[in-house]
This record gives sequence, C-alpha cells and structure tokens, in this order.
Amino acid sequence: MQTKPDQEDTYFGRLIGLIQFVGSQSTDASLARQRRFGTVAFQIGTPGLEGCTIVTVVSKRAVYMGHYWESDSWSKAHYFPRRVLNFIAGRQPQQGVGPAFNPALFNRPEDDTRVYIMHPRKGVKKHTAPLYPVKFAQLKSLFNEDLLPGVPIAAWIYIPVTDKEGHPDPIADQLWRRHAIFQYDPNADGPGSRGWRLFYEDHYFDDTNPPPGAASANGIPDLP
Repeated sequence: MQTKPDQEDTYFGRLIGLIQFVGSQSTDASLARQRRFGTVAFQIGTPGLEGCTIVTVVSKRAVYMGHYWESDSWSKAHYFPRRVLNFIAGRQPQQGVGPAFNPALFNRPEDDTRVYIMHPRKGVKKHTAPLYPVKFAQLKSLFNEDLLPGVPIAAWIYIPVTDKEGHPDPIADQLWRRHAIFQYDPNADGPGSRGWRLFYEDHYFDDTNPPPGAASANGIPDLP
C-alpha cells in the first residue's frame, strides 16, 4: 500500500510513461501504449499535464492509453488529423510513437469496454466546456461511431495551466492535479481475479463501476 503522497507505488512497477524523450529532452510527439492483461501488474500514465489530452480505452482483456499534446496536435488544424485521429486509427498520413489502436482487443460483447478522455476546458467553471469542442467531438466520434460503435465514453474536462481567457491558475497549489494514471492488478479481487483502476486527477474509475452513462461523454461534474 502506498502511504506517502510523493512515493511511487512499487507494487505496479515503474511507471510506463506517455512522453517521448530523446536523450534528456522531451518531444511533442503523440505517444500511445497498448497492453494485454496478463499475470504481471503494471501502471501507465503521466504527471504534469498542462493542456494535453489523454485517451484511455479499457476492456476485460487490454488497455490502450494515449497522450496528445495541445501544441501542435490540437492547436493547429494541419496536425490534428495526423497526430490524433489518424495516429489512433492507424491511417495515413500520421505522426506519432507507438501502436495504432487495435479494436480486436476491445470489441467482444463480453469485453465491457469503456473510453475515458481527459481534455482541457475553456475557462474555469464549466465542466462541459471543452477547449476544442469541434475536435473533441471528432475524437469521440472516432471511437463510438467508427472504431467501437456505441462504446460508452466518460470525459473529464480539466482546468489547464493557462486557458485562452487568461485566468490565473486556480489550482497551482494542488500538486496532485493534472495527472493521469492507469493501474492493472492481476490479483485485484483475490488470486487470479483481475482488476484495474484509473485516476484522472481526483476522479477515480475502476472495473467495478457500471458503464458511463450518455451524459458522461459531455463531461463529468467537478468533485466538491
């Protein structure tokens, strides 16, 4: 059990990151991880999100998790199809590091697949106001109309570091915010009983939750 807030939970092993590094320098490349569930616990994620988007797709067999930078992947129309939509779907032209999303790992009737999206909001107050509403809608459609028709989606529209209206950062002192971490445990509910959990900032999701309702795709509420 993890007891110190700044201590890595070693049970799940070293965090598998979602940022590409060349030497000691990070790049702005889209990056995805896709792993089947087996007998070894693991965790995937990234801290310090400023305005990026995270997509996590989970079934009973596997997880896909991708990180897409705001600049230039979302902020410039030329790059959005290449670095986000086409990269996820494995279409050309594309730019990114890691595998394309594989629907075959998520499309069986018994898979109980869900999609969780973490995307920056416009302003501070409205949890249903994505910063890039048209592109955000296209991302959701890619999954629930194209790759996995009808798949339930939950979106957490978080407060970015600097929004387009110039508000000061209201959560600068909350160091646990703007993190996205997925953890898989092959023995979550006893030996050989698999389970997973996902943290988007303060929001917590796991395999015991019912599928997200339709309204969740537009943004889940802020916690009190």
